[in-house]
Amino acid sequence: MKGNIKVWWQISKNLERHKKNNKFFLGGDGNMAKVTMGEIKKTIAIAIAGAFGFIIALLWKDVITGIMKLAGIWSEG
Repeated sequence: MKGNIKVWWQISKNLERHKKNNKFFLGGDGNMAKVTMGEIKKTIAIAIAGAFGFIIALLWKDVITGIMKLAGIWSEG
Protein backbone atom coordinates (compact mmCIF):
# COMPACT_ATOMS: atom_id res chain seq x y z
CA MET A 1 0.00 0.00 0.00
CA LYS A 2 2.85 2.39 0.82
CA GLY A 3 4.29 1.82 -2.65
CA ASN A 4 1.00 2.84 -4.29
CA ILE A 5 0.81 6.02 -2.23
CA LYS A 6 4.36 6.92 -3.25
CA VAL A 7 3.55 6.31 -6.92
CA TRP A 8 0.37 8.41 -6.74
CA TRP A 9 2.23 11.19 -4.95
CA GLN A 10 4.92 11.19 -7.66
CA ILE A 11 2.29 11.26 -10.43
CA SER A 12 0.48 14.13 -8.70
CA LYS A 13 3.73 16.06 -8.29
CA ASN A 14 4.63 15.61 -11.97
CA LEU A 15 1.11 16.60 -13.06
CA GLU A 16 1.21 19.81 -11.01
CA ARG A 17 4.60 20.73 -12.47
CA HIS A 18 3.29 20.00 -15.96
CA LYS A 19 0.16 22.13 -15.39
CA LYS A 20 2.29 25.10 -14.37
CA ASN A 21 4.26 24.96 -17.63
CA ASN A 22 1.37 24.29 -20.03
CA LYS A 23 -2.12 25.65 -20.60
CA PHE A 24 -4.77 23.00 -21.11
CA PHE A 25 -8.50 22.86 -21.49
CA LEU A 26 -10.85 19.92 -21.21
CA GLY A 27 -12.26 19.11 -24.62
CA GLY A 28 -15.82 18.04 -25.30
CA ASP A 29 -14.81 14.39 -25.41
CA GLY A 30 -13.16 14.62 -21.98
CA ASN A 31 -9.59 14.60 -23.30
CA MET A 32 -7.06 17.26 -22.42
CA ALA A 33 -6.00 19.42 -25.35
CA LYS A 34 -3.16 21.94 -25.38
CA VAL A 35 -3.98 25.59 -26.07
CA THR A 36 -1.05 27.47 -27.57
CA MET A 37 -0.40 31.19 -27.21
CA GLY A 38 -0.69 31.49 -30.99
CA GLU A 39 -4.26 30.18 -30.88
CA ILE A 40 -5.15 32.54 -28.04
CA LYS A 41 -3.68 35.54 -29.88
CA LYS A 42 -5.43 34.59 -33.11
CA THR A 43 -8.78 34.25 -31.35
CA ILE A 44 -8.38 37.63 -29.64
CA ALA A 45 -7.35 39.27 -32.92
CA ILE A 46 -10.41 37.87 -34.69
CA ALA A 47 -12.71 39.12 -31.93
CA ILE A 48 -11.19 42.60 -31.99
CA ALA A 49 -11.33 42.75 -35.81
CA GLY A 50 -14.99 41.72 -35.71
CA ALA A 51 -15.81 44.40 -33.15
CA PHE A 52 -14.05 47.12 -35.16
CA GLY A 53 -15.73 45.91 -38.34
CA PHE A 54 -19.12 46.19 -36.68
CA ILE A 55 -18.40 49.74 -35.48
CA ILE A 56 -17.13 50.77 -38.93
CA ALA A 57 -20.25 49.29 -40.56
CA LEU A 58 -22.49 51.31 -38.22
CA LEU A 59 -20.60 54.52 -39.00
CA TRP A 60 -20.61 53.95 -42.76
CA LYS A 61 -24.34 53.25 -42.69
CA ASP A 62 -24.90 56.74 -41.29
CA VAL A 63 -22.50 58.30 -43.82
CA ILE A 64 -24.11 56.55 -46.79
CA THR A 65 -27.68 57.35 -45.73
CA GLY A 66 -26.64 60.98 -45.07
CA ILE A 67 -25.19 61.31 -48.57
CA MET A 68 -28.29 59.72 -50.09
CA LYS A 69 -30.53 62.15 -48.16
CA LEU A 70 -28.49 65.10 -49.46
CA ALA A 71 -28.84 63.79 -53.01
CA GLY A 72 -32.58 63.31 -52.55
CA ILE A 73 -32.37 59.56 -53.15
CA TRP A 74 -33.22 58.46 -49.62
CA SER A 75 -36.62 58.98 -48.05
CA GLU A 76 -37.57 57.94 -44.51
CA GLY A 77 -40.35 55.45 -44.04
